[in-house]
Amino acid sequence: RPCPRFAQILRPSPTDTSPARKTRSAMSGTTGMAVEWTDLHLTIGGTEALKDVSGRAATGRLTALMGPSGAGKTTLLNAIAHRLTVDSGHVRFNGLAWSKALKRRVAFVEQDDVVYPELTVRQSLTYLARLRLGLDAAATKARVEDVIKTLRLEKAADTLVGGPAARGISGGERKRLCIAQELLVEPAVMLLDEPTSGLDSSMAQITVDVLRDLVRDRGICVICSIHQPSSQVFHTFDDLFLLNKGQPVYAGPVEGAAPYFESALALECPAAYNPSDWFMHACVDGKVDVGERRSRILADSTARRATLASPEAAGGEAPTLVEDTSARYMLPWSTQVQVLLAREWAIRKAALWDWQQLYLHGGIGVLAGLMWFQLGYNERFIFPRFTAVFAIYIQWVFFPFMDSLFFFPMNQVTLKKELGVGAYRLSAWYVAKTTASLLPFTMWPVLHVTILFWMSGLVLDGGAFVVTLCLVWLSILLFQSVSLTLSCGVPGHRIMTAALLLLTGFFLFLGIFIPLEDTPIPWIGYVNPLLYAVQAGSAIVFLWGPPHECNDGVTEATAFPEVCANRPGAVVSNEDALERLGVWAPPGVSVAVMIAFTVFFRVLAFRLLKGRMTEGAQGGPLAALMAKLRPGAAGAPASEAEGKAAAAPATSSEQARAQSSLRVPGGRAERTSARSQVSSAPGGGSEPDIEAASAATPRV
Repeated sequence: RPCPRFAQILRPSPTDTSPARKTRSAMSGTTGMAVEWTDLHLTIGGTEALKDVSGRAATGRLTALMGPSGAGKTTLLNAIAHRLTVDSGHVRFNGLAWSKALKRRVAFVEQDDVVYPELTVRQSLTYLARLRLGLDAAATKARVEDVIKTLRLEKAADTLVGGPAARGISGGERKRLCIAQELLVEPAVMLLDEPTSGLDSSMAQITVDVLRDLVRDRGICVICSIHQPSSQVFHTFDDLFLLNKGQPVYAGPVEGAAPYFESALALECPAAYNPSDWFMHACVDGKVDVGERRSRILADSTARRATLASPEAAGGEAPTLVEDTSARYMLPWSTQVQVLLAREWAIRKAALWDWQQLYLHGGIGVLAGLMWFQLGYNERFIFPRFTAVFAIYIQWVFFPFMDSLFFFPMNQVTLKKELGVGAYRLSAWYVAKTTASLLPFTMWPVLHVTILFWMSGLVLDGGAFVVTLCLVWLSILLFQSVSLTLSCGVPGHRIMTAALLLLTGFFLFLGIFIPLEDTPIPWIGYVNPLLYAVQAGSAIVFLWGPPHECNDGVTEATAFPEVCANRPGAVVSNEDALERLGVWAPPGVSVAVMIAFTVFFRVLAFRLLKGRMTEGAQGGPLAALMAKLRPGAAGAPASEAEGKAAAAPATSSEQARAQSSLRVPGGRAERTSARSQVSSAPGGGSEPDIEAASAATPRV
């Protein structure tokens, strides 16, 4: 008999005429699938998480999966959904074995909400419906509105989902939004991992009521893991599957659980107890694990196992649902990119204009403009003009590099979820996401470069300004690509260390602080992408401007004695200035190398991302390689200084200092030997089954 205190709790009846029961869905013809699992056994880290578990969940019924913490509830759900591989046993859906085609009919709602805080409820469902359904606009809108109505989200439909940083919908509405996202595709089976976690009793009741209406209206099979529900929530379920220490204790109708505990196990529910609390208490205290009770539970489990159909036991093989490979994705690749770009625009557009960013980039531009204010065309301004070019590019190395550094860790959860349900191709997401992340960098460089370029008087030529701005945008694309490679290839806890080391290497090995030929590894400059950005920018600024007037070599030392000494009115040609600065590559060559680097790193980042998603690697594909790297101590001696200072009225020490200050990356010796070899990007090839790899990663 049920506990006396709760004997009069009313359960919803099939003839309930409440408004919620009168609401019928346009998709009420969904066909459910019964689920049977037989002898599931799984050992994790030496511990038996599942011990030959067998059971069944019927269509049109709401099944509660209960048990103490560590009983194996989430593990069993993941095993049923084939999100992990069991040691033995099998799961059948209406007698069918698991297949990719069947996966599309089994929905899984994680305990942690996987949503986009920047979108409204309606936007979240609309974009996902466009990706997963492939319907026209009218049909998509009708489906979304139907799901919103079914999940009772009408009042929150146009409210931002929100998150920790911005207030949005309630916790119960977030849970129902997660359910709605899966309901869009009309699943036959829905598995939910603690959908009432973190909700108060009223919100939990509303959520379970919605699930109850789903199984009644659509005839689907719904299995929920749930931890100590209230009495009202508990009696909303139709069936109960109770686990303890990886083994079933009870499986059957909810109303039969208390009588079973009393008659079969001699564990009568006290008068003041919620039945679900009593069952949990009996499991935690070990009352179900002693003597005849344990024997009775095992006997009932064996009898239940015998009632389950098993083609394998009869020497046969379970049939499978044949997948239509032509319809693996509902949309073509180009349309996937368009929808994903539209979603990214909806997510990012509100944050594009930021007053703090305006103050930051405008302020940096003004400070730099004051430092290099109105550079003249005297010889002493050659090196300051070069450093002003360096200042432009250094900013647009740092910001895009740091912005993309956590590209993969920040998107890992949602990416795995959506790939797991076959919403889109990984390549479509990669193209859309990385393109959208460039949006802020289309406007802020214009502000910064405009201020610094004209305040410093780098070169009074509008064409040079436009070309410089284009080179800055190319640099942004290049260093975003380098950052993406780190993000996709290096473990999350090591990304910042690797990034700081790499940035330091970029800045040091330019030849600005010490000529590259004077370092033990002079060749490293040729694989430094920042070197080519600075070389291209310097070439544009110097070649598009007038020559610099010479120091006379008497009152002021000159770095160009062969041109300037004792020659009043002489000028330093732009070509000589660039050679002294070590700018040896023509602008076209530098741009070509930057483009090659961009393509290489962008393709490499995608290959690493694809490998990481396919293999489910936690350490990252580059982890092993980086672990093997050790700092070398190359013993190459520093090269001799190029020539001696020519005789002139100025002292030789002054001439040497002037030459040393201008010999930046390379000089004449580097010009003759510099031949940049850029590896061609690896080919694309077909994408592996990333859906399966993503879906097979269990929640930890």
